[in-house]
Amino acid sequence: MGKIYNIIKNLLSTYKESILKVENKSLTTGSKISLFIFVLIIFTIIGKGVDMQQSYIAKPNKHFSYKCINLIERNKEIDKFQNRDISQDIYGTNYRYKYWKLEDFTYNHQRKSEKDILFTFGTNELCQKLGKSYLDIANSDDYQDKLILKKGLNKNITILNRKIKIKTDEYSNTLLENIAKQDSKYSILSSNSKTIKQELKKSRKKLKILENELSKIEDIHTLKEFKIFKKFLDDNSKIILTQEKEAIKYYRFKYTLNIFIFLFPVWLIFYFAYRVLKKKNYFITSYLSLNVANIAALYIICNLFYLIYTIIPKIFLSKLIIFLSQYNLTLLLNIVAILFFMALFGFFINRIQRDKYKDTKGAKDSIVEKRLKKLNCCVKCGNLHNSQDKFCGFCSNKLKTKCIECNQLVENDYTFCTNCNHKNRLDI
Repeated sequence: MGKIYNIIKNLLSTYKESILKVENKSLTTGSKISLFIFVLIIFTIIGKGVDMQQSYIAKPNKHFSYKCINLIERNKEIDKFQNRDISQDIYGTNYRYKYWKLEDFTYNHQRKSEKDILFTFGTNELCQKLGKSYLDIANSDDYQDKLILKKGLNKNITILNRKIKIKTDEYSNTLLENIAKQDSKYSILSSNSKTIKQELKKSRKKLKILENELSKIEDIHTLKEFKIFKKFLDDNSKIILTQEKEAIKYYRFKYTLNIFIFLFPVWLIFYFAYRVLKKKNYFITSYLSLNVANIAALYIICNLFYLIYTIIPKIFLSKLIIFLSQYNLTLLLNIVAILFFMALFGFFINRIQRDKYKDTKGAKDSIVEKRLKKLNCCVKCGNLHNSQDKFCGFCSNKLKTKCIECNQLVENDYTFCTNCNHKNRLDI
């Protein structure tokens, strides 16, 4: 782990120097601002290129649009409701998916064409066939007649309900007059309670007949076109959903591969441009080429990580927890989590302690060496030696060197000559 840490540390320090230095000279403030603007522009250009590459791959929802999948899901829920166990009925009275309704197949012919409707089903062959079957119902004469009849019946039912409400109020008022024993000569009502009661009875009977007629009209299962639609839906729902899952599964691979086809040549071209320009001493241009290559590499890494994330099933962890809970094995999951964090924090604490220990040890060693030198002792083995000795007689450690300027003997670790103050490489 320590070696990996040092490699990463060296790479980061080298990278930092490579992006903030040109010819081993730090960039000025103006150059850094210009570089920042340049990086933003390159990020935008490459980002636009990635978006363009994305547009070349059709998304799964283009093949399997919402209308196609929605009808399949609706069909499944209706079948589930109609095949339910009534003794364990979990569906409320207002549940949406009880039956197929007449309104499920209507659309505004003036605002939408058949082409627009088919577009909402997607480009998949089976979805297109489902869309055509859907349109066959919507455009059939029997279906249009049902819509007209339903509209007329709803209007009559509304009028009749209003009439029943008025008559009910009148009947309540006649009952009050009867209780008060008011003379019929002075009544403001047009008829007595008996007459109103008979009229109410007739109206309610008529309302029931209209509602029965409405339920028959709303029953779409009698249409020949609907029977064909329902059979097609039952036969092909599983196939369509399987194809949709496959399309979603492989979309991310195709998408990432298409982006790599764009990003990898960009990285390759500008990285080799950087190497060539650097050899020819075009430092500024080579430096900018390196930044372009780095941005392309960053996009590649991000898309690669996102691909890995999509490959791993998102529900894997939740399923694992459920499985362990069923067998009372959640203790294993907790132990694994504890061990993971022990290893993580143990690594960081070890690194901090080791670095601190190295610094302390280095400081102690330097103090010991200084003391040994004052006593004319070898810093390596600690044995005494003469002041003119060049090498230690016990361990062969190099003690002194000659200055190349004045040829005087100087301590081996001195930077400057103590005789002529010459700063240079010291040789024997």
